[in-house]
Amino acid sequence: EILSSSTRGKTEKEDEIRRLKDDLQLKIRNDEQTLKTQLMHDHNVRRLQLKRRKLLLLHVLEQKLFEEKCTKNMDTIIQRHALLKKHHEQTKELEHKQLANLHKMRNEFTAKQHQTEIANFNEYSNRRQKELAKRHALSQKQFPKNIKLKQADIKRQHKEAYNTQTRQYKALKEKTRLDYLYASTNSSREELDLKLKTLKDEQRRKFDLLYQRYEETIQKMLDQQNFKLNSDQERERSSLKTILDDDQRNLLYLQEESRHRMEQQHLDERKQLERNIEERLIELNKQMEQELSAYNEDRTRQFTLLLEKQRRELSQIDCEITNLGINVADLAESMQDIHFFTAFPNVNTSSNNSNNNNNNNNRTSMISLHRSYSSNSFVSNNGNGTTTNHK
Repeated sequence: EILSSSTRGKTEKEDEIRRLKDDLQLKIRNDEQTLKTQLMHDHNVRRLQLKRRKLLLLHVLEQKLFEEKCTKNMDTIIQRHALLKKHHEQTKELEHKQLANLHKMRNEFTAKQHQTEIANFNEYSNRRQKELAKRHALSQKQFPKNIKLKQADIKRQHKEAYNTQTRQYKALKEKTRLDYLYASTNSSREELDLKLKTLKDEQRRKFDLLYQRYEETIQKMLDQQNFKLNSDQERERSSLKTILDDDQRNLLYLQEESRHRMEQQHLDERKQLERNIEERLIELNKQMEQELSAYNEDRTRQFTLLLEKQRRELSQIDCEITNLGINVADLAESMQDIHFFTAFPNVNTSSNNSNNNNNNNNRTSMISLHRSYSSNSFVSNNGNGTTTNHK
């Protein structure tokens, strides 16, 4: 149109063409700059989108690895607690077995000791009885010798009495003869003979009485000696039997008392063992609960630190996206669904649950999230120049 125009001069045409050319070059440069800016913007958006997706996948992987590590640690703790309980039960059985063996050995030793004491006492009793019987036999053997001595003494006394009576008889007979010595009549001689005969009869009667008394004395002495010997021996036997019976009763009483003390000692030892086992079990349960509590606290702390680190990283990416004027929610809608670990269930600290229940209760749950949002609030610019708060 400029070249075909006849109203314009050549110079004007050239100026117009040069101006149009400059405008066209400026437009081309502007279009190139706009395209370059758009391409750079799209590149940054795609880069940040991939970076955010990679970060979310990395967060999922970190939480999954953290969950696996916690699961392995919990399995290790559960296995160690099971071993501790098994060790406690085996130790309990071993202690009961050792205590039962100790009580059995002590009972056997006490029974043998009591049997030995009874056997020794029976031997001692038999020896004492044999010694007493031997002493009594020796006394019986020496008894005739003592009797002969006493008989000789009694016989000597009897002989002295007999000699005394004989002298008295002779003196009386001589005196009677002297009284009738000078009598010459027949009557006087007859009286003398009668008198002498009477004296002789009286003397014979006295001798008979003396001999009878001698026999009675001998018999009485024998009876007294036999009775005394038998009484003394019987009294010694009774005394020995009483002493031995008392000693036997005392021995049996002491053995019974010793047996009762031993049974009471066994009962006290069993009660003390049960108390020790119960205290050890309480201490073991307390230790396991403290270990589980410490594990839960440490896991919660580590998980909190992990979430805080992931929140900071995600917040940094979201800030970069927001600085480009892009809505993070719109960007997140275009991303694929990502499974994200949100929470861990509490660990069951009860020591009475089985290993399977503990393993199941300590597994983390997974939920599907369609959007991932930053934990911080930020401001983005819309196309119409207004600002919108996003969370």
